[in-house]
Amino acid sequence: MRSLKFHYVRAENILCFGPEGIQIHFKDYGNVVQVIGLNLDHPGSDDEPASNAAGKSSLQELLSIGLYGRTVKSPTKNKGGQIVNVLAEKGVLEVQWDDFRVLRTFKKSKTGTVTCKLQLWKSPHHIWDDKTEITQTSDLTQNEIEKQLGLTHHAFCNVVIFDDSNTYSFLEADLPTKRQVVENLLDLDQYRGYHDNCKEIVKELKRKTETLTHEYEHLQSEVDSAARRVTTVIEQQTAWKAQKKRAILELQDVITAKQKRLESSDTGEALSNWQKTQDRIVLLTDEITDYEAKRLKVEQALVVAREKLENARNERFGINETMQQYQLILKEAQSELDKSLKLVGSLESFEDGATCPYCYGTINRQNYGTVLINTRHTAEKCRNNIAATTEAIGGEQEKYTKKSSAIQMMQDKIAEAEAKVGVFEGKIRKNRKEITELSQLPKPEGTTTEQVLEVEIVELKKQLKSKNEEHDGQSPYMEIIAQAEKEKTQKEKERDDKGKELQDTEAELPYYQFWQEAFGDNGIRKFVIDGIIPALNSRIAYWLQILIDGKIELTFNNKLEETITRSGNPASYHNMSNGERRRVNLAVSQAFSYVMMLNSGTCPSIVFLDEITGGGIDRAGIPGVYNMIFELAKERQVFVTTHNESLMNLLHGCESIRLKKQNDITVLLS
Repeated sequence: MRSLKFHYVRAENILCFGPEGIQIHFKDYGNVVQVIGLNLDHPGSDDEPASNAAGKSSLQELLSIGLYGRTVKSPTKNKGGQIVNVLAEKGVLEVQWDDFRVLRTFKKSKTGTVTCKLQLWKSPHHIWDDKTEITQTSDLTQNEIEKQLGLTHHAFCNVVIFDDSNTYSFLEADLPTKRQVVENLLDLDQYRGYHDNCKEIVKELKRKTETLTHEYEHLQSEVDSAARRVTTVIEQQTAWKAQKKRAILELQDVITAKQKRLESSDTGEALSNWQKTQDRIVLLTDEITDYEAKRLKVEQALVVAREKLENARNERFGINETMQQYQLILKEAQSELDKSLKLVGSLESFEDGATCPYCYGTINRQNYGTVLINTRHTAEKCRNNIAATTEAIGGEQEKYTKKSSAIQMMQDKIAEAEAKVGVFEGKIRKNRKEITELSQLPKPEGTTTEQVLEVEIVELKKQLKSKNEEHDGQSPYMEIIAQAEKEKTQKEKERDDKGKELQDTEAELPYYQFWQEAFGDNGIRKFVIDGIIPALNSRIAYWLQILIDGKIELTFNNKLEETITRSGNPASYHNMSNGERRRVNLAVSQAFSYVMMLNSGTCPSIVFLDEITGGGIDRAGIPGVYNMIFELAKERQVFVTTHNESLMNLLHGCESIRLKKQNDITVLLS
């Protein structure tokens, strides 16, 4: 669990600290620590040595840089090459909190640019080695640090560091920044992340829905087009068939007319009859060819069927042999059972003189007990054997019955096929006999005109046969129709798949729209913020009572807009004096620390109050500041930097950190 307890900070050649560096174990100090500086580079007067620019503010900067790689001061200060001490080329900064250790190693190039190596460890036992190091790329490592801290840089500075810059004061920020700070302090960042993710997903789903809709409509158009092609080609095939039918009818009419002309001549009728005989011979010959093909097919099937029948008979024979073997086993087991039962009967009636079936000795009253037990055991084994064998025989009998039924079906099919072969052979013999008889009819000798008509009729009949075959056979449109229908089916499948994808996407969209709203500014985050506003306002009032005797009141609404009154009259933050603003900012800052603790059970273990009395806080306000320091110290470690003599006198006796600066290098005095 995150506790945000800070253990240690170390710096070498960072900011004003030189190679001797500085190390602070926070546990070595009490809950109120005064940071005192002595600047020997500017000695001041004998009565009052200079303390400005001694490096007191650098303590909080070390934490800020170590944790976030950024300074507390304005971005134009202590940036880039100025992080590393001006007298050094390399600097090291280390911070430890909870179970984590972060180490930044800065290196300055000849051009003045600074590179930074960032490393991170996690160990509940504070063992910092290769096994506990969790360093990734710089960006990912920084993300992990901020994830474990649970605070952005702005939020961290708002609740941990109170300096004379007001840079991170809550009241100085615009409304979006205020909301982000509050959400971060209340651990609501994840919900903003969820909202942003859902927003992107909704945007993507809408884009995808629009794309899928266009694709679906396009595929539907292609399906309609394919369906029209199928209809068109079928209509073309129908027209082609009709045209062929008309040609056939026309040929038949021509043949009929020529046959009538031929029959009306002197020998025409005889020639017509002879031609009909020839046509009949052709028909019979075609039938013979067809019958022979069918007979061959049946005969080939018969060869396979007879082979299967023979295999089935062999299998049935094997089943029968197995049943006979089981019958022998059953007979032997039954005989053994009968003998055992007879012996058991004899033993149970105490008949002396029986012969033991195992040792063939004589059984008497002294030894019959053992024999009786063995015999009963043998009888039970026989019963089990009989039961198992009977069950096995039943199974084999079932196989035998099924196989016999299959064999009978094969035999029936073979007999049916053999009958078909006989029918085909009979038809072939009949056709051949008729062909022989028809072939004996002589062709009449006709006139040249009659012979010409006869030749024309024969040729026309050939054409008629070809036309009929063409009409009844596969049309040239069949392949085109098949391809068009295949294309239509394929397009329908693509359309249906696209429709299903579109339907799934449309069904998914409301789910993410709901969560986008739930995680949005008016959802869960607003609900949580609304819930903490009363506690926040109450805590601000508490601190303002300590700092300004309640003369100034400040409350936030659920939009984080402040309302300020002074002695009951409306007041504006930007019209307040510097001293009033600093005390109001301090109250708000530490009220948020309190709310953070209420929400997550923790807040940073330290707070820096740097020049807390600067900017116009008068002598009358000093006791309030002092009281607040010790109220904060009940739960946190407070580091105070001040030039105010009144406050310094009040803090007399507290523990202190003493810094001395000489030759541009600050060191920690023991």
